[in-house]
Amino acid sequence: MNFKDIGRVMGFQDLADYSLPKCENLPTQLWKLITGNKHSTGADKNSHIRHTSVRYLQRMLVHAFYPRKQAGNVTKEDMRLLYPAIRPYAPPGTLPLPSNDIYASFGMVSFFVNHLEHYRDWAWYTTDSQPKVGIGGMITPLLQFLNVPLGKDAAGPKFIDDTYLRIATYFSGMYGKDYVYHYYFQGKPVEVVLPNQRLTSLERPGAISFNLSQEDFLGEHGSLCPIAAPRKRSVPTRHDFAEPPREESAPIYGPPHYYFKPHDGVLPPGTLRDAHDHIGRLQR
Repeated sequence: MNFKDIGRVMGFQDLADYSLPKCENLPTQLWKLITGNKHSTGADKNSHIRHTSVRYLQRMLVHAFYPRKQAGNVTKEDMRLLYPAIRPYAPPGTLPLPSNDIYASFGMVSFFVNHLEHYRDWAWYTTDSQPKVGIGGMITPLLQFLNVPLGKDAAGPKFIDDTYLRIATYFSGMYGKDYVYHYYFQGKPVEVVLPNQRLTSLERPGAISFNLSQEDFLGEHGSLCPIAAPRKRSVPTRHDFAEPPREESAPIYGPPHYYFKPHDGVLPPGTLRDAHDHIGRLQR
């Protein structure tokens, strides 16, 4: 499979340079625009991003290119990937480029293949007896293009769906038939009822910053309805023979930890819900 095939399957540009352009002020300017906060390496989180589409896009990039355990963190490389997609929607002069277009020769195909090679080398040289690496679903179209059997997984495929977004604290719950979007505005948790094309359309001037007024936020309300029950893994039933017992494999990443039962209901925005969400992410 050559680069042109990959570009056609994935919808990526096949240009020469696989290195992301580096501009010292770029992450600082971008982060200020999409969060209103000052960029701080290691402290920038996906939950700080205001606009729904930008938050979702950053999650997609993380699951596509990086085997990251903490998908909620936002790195400088993430922001350099987001920059060309966000810049057309920024107010004039907000996200200036240097005198030349530093993205003119950047090829996403080369960048993608470079990451695949990194994962291959990691799997080859790692000292783990059973190495595991998660690179998201972007490799699946390549395997389908090459007619590689994908096998059968009892758990089924994973999607960035409403259940995932509930766990990732995008949604607080259901308000009637609408979703309640949760994010932080000026350091405080706020909620917005979605869908709302008037607020989220990127064609609206200044929409990328998502600086909403108080009247756009959901006010005081009672308990929200849950979005969906947690997904259950389907277990195939076998009647013809009993499967011999298997030894439990030792965990790859250290010893077992304590398990905390997830909260079944919907908690209001605040410290308690943040704590439950954080524990849930650690136990996934």
